[in-house]
Amino acid sequence: MTMSFRYLATRLVVATALALFAGLATGNAYVAGALGGVAFVALVVVRRSGRYLETSDGAVLQRDERGRSIADRAARNGFVVLVLATAALSLASHALGRSTVSVTLVEAALALGALTWLASDLWQRRS
Repeated sequence: MTMSFRYLATRLVVATALALFAGLATGNAYVAGALGGVAFVALVVVRRSGRYLETSDGAVLQRDERGRSIADRAARNGFVVLVLATAALSLASHALGRSTVSVTLVEAALALGALTWLASDLWQRRS
């Protein structure tokens, strides 16, 4: 069993578990299947994105100084976007005279921060 086959098998298990959880949470099999498929593809792309160092036989090594630096900058970028989005929500809520913010808007701010982190990480690792 090669390292890449083990990697794909474990990521398939993770994507399946995520799809099952989404199916239980939403009750919609199509959404669960789509989320599981997207998660599996994303996990495969991460393997080939340069995030991890690999030897010629496919063994994954620990991250080097460059990898840690990229991960730190990407996390910072995601956090800054999250803080700015949350501040904008707070300011807009107060300007409109509302005392609460919709949970959907807070979830959108969190998703924006996470997508910024992912995009920043992948952008910095391009060769």
